[in-house]
Amino acid sequence: MSDRAPLSADEIRELGRRYGSWTAAAKATGRSVSQIKTRASSFGIKIADVANSEAASSANVTSDDPAEWGDIRELLKRRNLNPDDFLITRVRVNEWADERQLRVDLEPVASVVMPARADGWKAPKPRKRASKNGELVAFLSDQHAPYHDRDLHELVCQWLRDEKPDRIYCLGDLLDFASVSRWQPNPENVSPDGGTGSVQECIDAGYEILRAYREAAPDAEIFYMAGNHEDRLRDAIFRQGFGAIYGLHRAGDEQSVLSPAFLLRLDELRVEYVRSEAGGYQHAAARVSSELQAIHGWIARKGSASSAAATLDHMRVSTIQGHTHRNGLHYKTEWTIDNEPRTLVAAETGTLAMIRNGLTHAARPDWQQGFCTAQVWDDLFSLDLAVYVKDSEQDGALLWRGKRWS
Repeated sequence: MSDRAPLSADEIRELGRRYGSWTAAAKATGRSVSQIKTRASSFGIKIADVANSEAASSANVTSDDPAEWGDIRELLKRRNLNPDDFLITRVRVNEWADERQLRVDLEPVASVVMPARADGWKAPKPRKRASKNGELVAFLSDQHAPYHDRDLHELVCQWLRDEKPDRIYCLGDLLDFASVSRWQPNPENVSPDGGTGSVQECIDAGYEILRAYREAAPDAEIFYMAGNHEDRLRDAIFRQGFGAIYGLHRAGDEQSVLSPAFLLRLDELRVEYVRSEAGGYQHAAARVSSELQAIHGWIARKGSASSAAATLDHMRVSTIQGHTHRNGLHYKTEWTIDNEPRTLVAAETGTLAMIRNGLTHAARPDWQQGFCTAQVWDDLFSLDLAVYVKDSEQDGALLWRGKRWS
């Protein structure tokens, strides 16, 4: 075909079929892109109708050397983006007569998380328990995995094996999710296992904690509710513009694939997820008995049991809460219109996380490690605190009802 004679319709179609784009055809024939496009338009020929698919996929690539286009990780760094925070989902290279363009589609790693890994383990089947006078109920909270205290965790599991509680309530902040917090992450915040506290590491560590609870207490009913740290993942997904997929779930399943219930495999662990239809950790509450409830908590005041006191004033019902990382009991007696006393009690469970470095954001915090228990008889109950302490040689011991685990 002539370089100067106007292109015929058949020649236009052949260029499109051979080169896959008008840009590549122009470069190969020495003609301008606008000249070929104008001629094609006059014949009503569209590149999508005539392009060979294989030619189209390779027409814009002129070099097999990625260095010609620059390293994508370096491109992200030059734009103050951390390459480890993103997945590269698509790369497109466009080329015109005198211009090249590299287009990279990124997706935040925080929005691409996987359920905790499973190795075929199955939760032990519960046995029928003999009836007894009252139920023993344990309230475990604020592990902040993967920053949970490993020694304390082992003692908690030993306590579960020895005391065999009827019910276990995990009151939230099992997962830390520091990497998706609205606060600036601490780059030196390395977990005890040497990890960086990534979203996936939190999920995997949280699963191992719940699995250990189930193995130690195969007959117990276990309940789990999210805290403000679990909500960090949901909030980050919405901040990054992926709110539309947050409710995505498997066919026939009600749990979002991005919810703690799905990511932690709660169904396989025989753990019941406690949530509120209103959404958000502040609204979820578990009914322990007709006179006692359990929540994660959202009120934080200075000093042991002061948050429990404020929660009791607000809720007007006996309540066990986590959130504050403090141990404490607060009692209050109210009077009915018939001049009858009514005693209420609120408890703060303490934390099962490491407290030495204050999860890197609190300097020498006023926190206490431990958990809370209740003995429940229908509408009556009594509360006890299990406290984790260390002696002069820094050996830890768990103390509860005059017993010691170490």
